[in-house]
Amino acid sequence: MRRIALLGLMGLFGCGEKVVDDPFNLTTDPTTDPTNAETSLSTGESESGGVESSTTDEPTTTAMTTTANPTETTIDPDSSTSSDDGPGVCGDGMLSGDEVCDGDLFGDASCVALGFSSGELVCNATCQGYATDGCFICGNGAIEMAEDCDGPLGNNVTCESEGFTQGTIACDLDTCLFDTTGCSLCGDGIAQGDEPCDGDDLANMDCASIGFEMGALSCNADSCSFNFTDCTGGQYIQDFEGGAVPAEFASSGNANWIVDNGNPIAGTWSAASGDIANSQTSNFALAVNFAIPGTVDFTHEESTEGSFDYLEFWIDNVMQAEWSGINAAAGASYPVAAGPHTLEWRYTKDGSVDSGSDRVWVDDIMLTGGVPTG
Repeated sequence: MRRIALLGLMGLFGCGEKVVDDPFNLTTDPTTDPTNAETSLSTGESESGGVESSTTDEPTTTAMTTTANPTETTIDPDSSTSSDDGPGVCGDGMLSGDEVCDGDLFGDASCVALGFSSGELVCNATCQGYATDGCFICGNGAIEMAEDCDGPLGNNVTCESEGFTQGTIACDLDTCLFDTTGCSLCGDGIAQGDEPCDGDDLANMDCASIGFEMGALSCNADSCSFNFTDCTGGQYIQDFEGGAVPAEFASSGNANWIVDNGNPIAGTWSAASGDIANSQTSNFALAVNFAIPGTVDFTHEESTEGSFDYLEFWIDNVMQAEWSGINAAAGASYPVAAGPHTLEWRYTKDGSVDSGSDRVWVDDIMLTGGVPTG
């Protein structure tokens, strides 16, 4: 009987389990003990006994890497956190998901932010990187892909080489692009650059404003220079106050004449000889036509080696006078016969020694009885 009773008790409480009273109330119900429940969750255990993955609101740092091509930058998408869930759609024009660029959107990235002075980034086909081929550093002396120039221009770069017909081209040292504001396109009907006129555009000039009494001023179509042949009375006066070499004048020799404001004879500007070396010349010519006998008058100044380096004045390849040394401005006047002529001012240097500014100047050229034909 005792064995049967024992077996009965074992069946009641289950085989292999031991029931122990909890006199000290050691078993804790997490729903009634918030302290122990907080401790339990802090260890990463869920109520079901599993381990939950942890999350953080702290942003991660984007890691930028450069491919074998030094001009392309890619970003590791695994190290970047985006405010958008999932991958972006490359090409939709929106910067989203794991994209670092899309079309012309680059977030905070730019050529300037990457250390260049200017330019445009180019997004690659996957929107995971961008190329810096369009970025450049202006002023480093190297002509980079997005630059036209970087410093002084070579002799092979002219207004003509860039599709214009005349003028002076330069390099814009802020953008490293060609500055063609001094270039002009003769025949487009717009007087610009060094052009005094173009077609019917006479830049608000007429015979009277040049110094004649009357007549009809026109424009030479092939050179975009003034045609004075229908102007009568009065005088042609050229004071170079336009700040550029007038189109009717032609330069030749080893260096062209310029219009210079560093040492003007009168007003703000004067014509000045080109920068030449020993045994070289710089010539300045004006083709004219005199309907009747008249005169040519001008002022001149020299700063040269005395008795060796000369300013010479020629009419039809016959020298009329010459001056050398360091001289104050002075006037000169010479008769001109009726008909076409070539007036020329030449600066010539001997084989050695420079003195003064090594330059000559001419200003206030006046024709009485004649007009330029150049």
